[in-house]
Amino acid sequence: FPTRRSSDLFKSFDTWYFHNCPYGWLWKDFETGERKLTGEVIADLTPRHRLIFVGDASMAPYELFSMTGWAGGESDRSPGIDWLRRFKQRCPSSVWLNPDPRKWWDHPTVSAVGQIFPMFELNVDGLRDSVVKLRAAV
Repeated sequence: FPTRRSSDLFKSFDTWYFHNCPYGWLWKDFETGERKLTGEVIADLTPRHRLIFVGDASMAPYELFSMTGWAGGESDRSPGIDWLRRFKQRCPSSVWLNPDPRKWWDHPTVSAVGQIFPMFELNVDGLRDSVVKLRAAV
């Protein structure tokens, strides 16, 4: 049987990292310090892209709702929630996978993120449901 490389499944695939919320910078590699301005990453996206965020979305509320949570190098010192809204506006077909059980989602920041992105548990059922959601937008 011919085998399919994982790169054959996507036209492109990219990963970026952030702590709690994407502010001014996204990291490609923490060890080397390679990073890119979040605004540049967003500008490279189109509505045809599918975004999958992975994280518990639980953080101190100031990290999401105030500019004091900002940690980056851009002049745009927007709160984290504004950055998330920019991603969603640019890529409407986006989901959030949460590794915490749903019973722990009653938290102000988890609820706020869940209002922007459809949120699914990071388990087999959640992965299936999130892929269905992403594919429905095709």
